[in-house]
Amino acid sequence: MSTELKRFLEIEAAIALRKLTPQTNSIFGKMNVLQMLEHLAEWISISSGELRYSLQTPASDLDKLKAFLMSEKEFRPNTPNSLISDIPKDATIVSVEEGAEMVQLSIDKFFARFAGRENETELHPFFGPLNFDEWLVLNAKHIRHHMRQFGIEI
Repeated sequence: MSTELKRFLEIEAAIALRKLTPQTNSIFGKMNVLQMLEHLAEWISISSGELRYSLQTPASDLDKLKAFLMSEKEFRPNTPNSLISDIPKDATIVSVEEGAEMVQLSIDKFFARFAGRENETELHPFFGPLNFDEWLVLNAKHIRHHMRQFGIEI
């Protein structure tokens, strides 16, 4: 397990996300800051098993996607996601603070879900069954992707 990624998720991510304001413009993508924070909280909740989707990826492609996931490569801007609309849904939160707290709560639930059970898996709809270390990489990669979306230096 990467100590740096664990620290990033447990402490640094929410601190960095709180630097945003609702008026922060995106560099790419259609989501505004509040929509992005809700999106992060929702998708991180897949790693705790709180939210579930069926597998969207053919089994023959899973090894290739897992190799990308575990590589140093980051998600490209505007990476498509067939499970979300091209038009972002309206945010239900009203502040960056509220959104950052939602993200942190999802992260905390992820760590609690895998405490002492790091080899168990939760299903990601595109990457397949992921264990704790794989989810650690994916959650950090996903958060960094959206930080870049809004110009947060990592």
